[in-house]
Amino acid sequence: MNPRALAFCAANAAWNGVAGRVRALASDALDAAELRRDYDAVLANPPFVPRPSGESTALYSDGGFAGDAVLARVLAAAPSRLRPGGAVVCVALVADALVDGGALAPRALAAAVAGTADVVRGRPTRARDYAGRVGHLTAAHAAAFAPNLEARGIDTLAQALFFLRSGGGECVDHPRPGPDGDDLWADAAKLAALRAEYEARWRGR
Repeated sequence: MNPRALAFCAANAAWNGVAGRVRALASDALDAAELRRDYDAVLANPPFVPRPSGESTALYSDGGFAGDAVLARVLAAAPSRLRPGGAVVCVALVADALVDGGALAPRALAAAVAGTADVVRGRPTRARDYAGRVGHLTAAHAAAFAPNLEARGIDTLAQALFFLRSGGGECVDHPRPGPDGDDLWADAAKLAALRAEYEARWRGR
């Protein structure tokens, strides 16, 4: 982690009058020894830009080959940091193949937290189309981007929100929009509805 990120975190806490309630720690995922094991919630927006053609990129965006390298580590480690009934909420770009029966499928994640795992995905974006949005790619890396993903069975990517909670209940892979659907992260009404839904569901347990 860039030490400047911790400095900005401390500054933001001070500017918002909560410096006494915020502690900034440097940690590789959730490995820092200073972290407790009884948090109410873990919130994460890890680096998620895929790097299938091996290009170098900034740490803040480097999600590994398929974009899930840091996300998977956070989701795997978070349950050990939660109190019973604690929750994990992550936002990331994901390869659809990893959610559709792969390592990020709701039931696989639910087993990791011994509870429930819901996934909300936005419209699918073809890997070939997404490559054009990654501005730092050289021509060679851009040309290899989609073929390298497709060789691993990854044809589309999607914006996603992960809601995990320890304890019982049903897993949900929410209905998703088609290729012409709304941008999940830009849909303020959808995000507000999801917040209300999960606040109500989790308080009811």
